[in-house]
Parts: sequence; C-alpha cells; structure tokens
Amino acid sequence: MNTEPPSLPRLVLAHMAKLPHGRANFKQLVRELGARGGLREDLEAALAQLAARGDVIETRSGYYVLPQSTREYATGRLNTHREGYGFLVADPPVQGVEGDIYIPRESAAKAMHGDRVLVRIARIESGGRASGEIVRILKHAHATVVGEFRVRPRGFFVVPHDERVHQWIQIP
Repeated sequence: MNTEPPSLPRLVLAHMAKLPHGRANFKQLVRELGARGGLREDLEAALAQLAARGDVIETRSGYYVLPQSTREYATGRLNTHREGYGFLVADPPVQGVEGDIYIPRESAAKAMHGDRVLVRIARIESGGRASGEIVRILKHAHATVVGEFRVRPRGFFVVPHDERVHQWIQIP
C-alpha cells in the first residue's frame, strides 16, 4: 500500500476539480487548503508549475481555472500552415468543439509551429468548429532553427528554412 502523501500540484488539481466551474483564486486556495507560512510559498510555486504546463490556466493574476472545465480556453500544440494561419490540436479536447481550433494568421504569428500554447476560444459555431487567438506560449517546440543568416540595416536575422516558421529571428 502506498502511504506517500499526494504532491501539492496533484492536491491542488483534485481540489479545483471539486469546485464549481473549476475556478479559484489564490486567496481562496490558501484558505481552503490551509496553506499557512512556508506552505503558502509552496502553493504559489505549485500553481506556477501547473500554469507553465497548462494544467491550470491563469486567466489574470491570481485567478485560475481548469482547462477541462471551461470552453473559454484551451491548451495544446500549434500546427501552422505555410500561408500563416494555424490550428490548435487541443489537449485535452474541448467539450463541444469538433476537430482542431482555427487560429488566424495574426495570432498564429505569435508562436512557432509545434509550440505548446494557451488559446482563448473566440467563437464556437453550431457545427462545433471553433476559432481563437493565442494568449500565451507555454513551451517552445524548437530550441534551434536552421536558416539563412541575413544582414539588414535594422540588424541581423535568421530566415528559417522551415516554411511553417514565418518569423525572421532577430539576432542581438
């Protein structure tokens, strides 16, 4: 039998799953989980870790929601098309949304192909198709990019060879 106490991030997720709409703010979690003293700092670190992974969404400073309990936000991997627009492959799938979430060109330009992103769903049509905009990049997919180095009057840039990566990367 495993007698090890549950980790704080798992405890926070389990507690938030019991709350109405899976929403809570930091002060509420401190009060309900009894996080006093050093445990309060541990709770803050656990929430930051969960938000970085996309397990909870920080809608604004100190306010959190579980992605599976809302149709307003989604996390997942961005697939971009060479013409600039993209699709979010949601993980976990969003209830009421059929297929991937369309990301228009202006918003898809904020991230690179393969990045794990947080998306605010702007519209869900009657057929279940959805569109949204990127709110935050949770994790970059590419540590390196292969491309051509160019010198311009405004600085140095790398133009990626991958057609799905549209942004020139400025070299300081």
